[in-house]
Amino acid sequence: VKSLVDANIITVNEAREDLGYDPIKGGDLLNSQRPTDVPPALRYVNTRRVVNKAKAKAVEYSRIKAMAKPIAKQIIKSKKTDEKFTPRIMPDKLVKYFDRQKEIRTTAEKVFADKVASFINRLVDKALDNMPNEVADMQKKKLWDDDELIVEATIDFEPILTQVATQSGIEAMKLVAEEQVYKPYDIRKVVQARVEKLAESIILTDKDRIINIITDGVRNGDGIPKISSSIREAFDSQAQAIMVTRTETAFAQSSAQLDAWNQSGVVEGKEWVVNDPCLQCQPHDGEIVGLNKTFSDIELTEFVDGDPPLHPNCECALAPVVDLEYEQSIRS
Repeated sequence: VKSLVDANIITVNEAREDLGYDPIKGGDLLNSQRPTDVPPALRYVNTRRVVNKAKAKAVEYSRIKAMAKPIAKQIIKSKKTDEKFTPRIMPDKLVKYFDRQKEIRTTAEKVFADKVASFINRLVDKALDNMPNEVADMQKKKLWDDDELIVEATIDFEPILTQVATQSGIEAMKLVAEEQVYKPYDIRKVVQARVEKLAESIILTDKDRIINIITDGVRNGDGIPKISSSIREAFDSQAQAIMVTRTETAFAQSSAQLDAWNQSGVVEGKEWVVNDPCLQCQPHDGEIVGLNKTFSDIELTEFVDGDPPLHPNCECALAPVVDLEYEQSIRS
């Protein structure tokens, strides 16, 4: 009889009936139809999230590998003739322009980094405030209200990045058409959309980190106090803020420069200028394309639009090209 049950031919209750025993609860299902017993520590783990995260990591690894391969080949090829990267000599006017842009960014970075760090700390505080008293209640409560936090981020971040963009646009216009006045109407919309993306990204990233810490804690049989302590210890808001700050202020500057040069009517193209060479950026040094064209071999993402910054802490810059055909001909 047992072999028939194990082979999913009869149910447990059918076997018990043949042996003269009373039926039992749950015995009317074949073994293959029975739900798998889940260990108590894993009952509150979102297994679908864990599986999807593993799949996402595999996809991301493949994407990065595919992106890095051609870059690595180009770097290896270049090293055969020149082992050391030598920055190009720029005209004095352009050097002063880059220095002014760096001054604008540096001035804003400290203020912006403090705002981002404060925002991240508020996320953690809200998550801990909403932690239930019992592990079993974790899936019943939201860590925070996403929409409310996006509004808070907009209030915190948008004025700073708008100021950076406006000042950078003014300097970019002075460089190519000193008699014209930069109008930052369109760039404000760009900054607003970027801030919303940034806030959503921080919220999603940190929410996933917190959920993973909670999941690990539950799996290890930890109580609420220990899980809360682990969450607090895992977040270095200042380090995360510094990385975000450099990227976002650089993006605001690049966007404003392109906006100003489009308004000027005298700029036809743009040139990629590498200041601190890395594997991703060095191949683009000196590359010239049309003002509204994308530089070559750049994979566009939610936060990479084809212009510097190409990655967190990117130090690259853009230079205007007034006569695109001439510049491209002498480079070729």
